[in-house]
Amino acid sequence: MLVLSRKQGESLRLGDDIEITVLRLSSGAVSLGIKAPRSLAILRGELAEAVLKENRTAADSAPDAGALGELSLGLKKAPP
Repeated sequence: MLVLSRKQGESLRLGDDIEITVLRLSSGAVSLGIKAPRSLAILRGELAEAVLKENRTAADSAPDAGALGELSLGLKKAPP
């Protein structure tokens, strides 16, 4: 995991299309602004986990769960 320090108003870039800016710092929280293509799904970590859990539950109760294959959120991953 890469760990970076940023101050309010500073940003970082992921590739050519994604920019994350620190908008506001408050006690115990940071507000981030994200500029990214609309086609890119952006979810909070806990929401992404909840969706995956629901998908797994639904797949387990499906009549032919083995045919569903690998479940995902449709999130694009950066090439290695």
